[in-house]
Amino acid sequence: MRNSMKTRVRTVLPAILATAVTALGVGEALPAAAAPAAVVRTAPSQQTTAAAAAAPAEDVRQVADRIMNLRYYDFTKHPKVAPFNWSNDGCSGPQEIKNLFTEACNQHDFGYRNYGAQHGGLRLSPTRQTKDWIDTRFWHEMRQTCFDHHGGGNWCLIHARAAYLAVHNFGDKYFWAAG
Repeated sequence: MRNSMKTRVRTVLPAILATAVTALGVGEALPAAAAPAAVVRTAPSQQTTAAAAAAPAEDVRQVADRIMNLRYYDFTKHPKVAPFNWSNDGCSGPQEIKNLFTEACNQHDFGYRNYGAQHGGLRLSPTRQTKDWIDTRFWHEMRQTCFDHHGGGNWCLIHARAAYLAVHNFGDKYFWAAG
């Protein structure tokens, strides 16, 4: 089973995997999730829901930051409150990525739709620093998924690296899409 999965990974993602494995050894960590300067790192609370519904504009960013800093499993359970855009398209790419990282992908979509310059979004911080932070949060949540559900297996971590590299290197048009 494990060998067939590795074979499928190499077949489905040859260019990205080659880059991921060459540029980043399997045991090598990617950048830390350095939050943009405006991010307030506080523990998530159940008050987040009520605060988001009645928050003045300056507090919306702080609520979004707390939501983005949730672990993928807490993000999944978080109530879908206004004024945030909670829509998502799941994971793009091969089925293996979709199967492994749905929760992390949904959180990444939340980040792009609320911080980026997407049409109709909140545009909380459409900057390179914020995009890099959202992409790195995605990496950390996928990596955590690998450890939580797949024993930290290299095949899972390689998929996580490939997905991270894809959004980091090719996600600009989705973060800055204006129309």
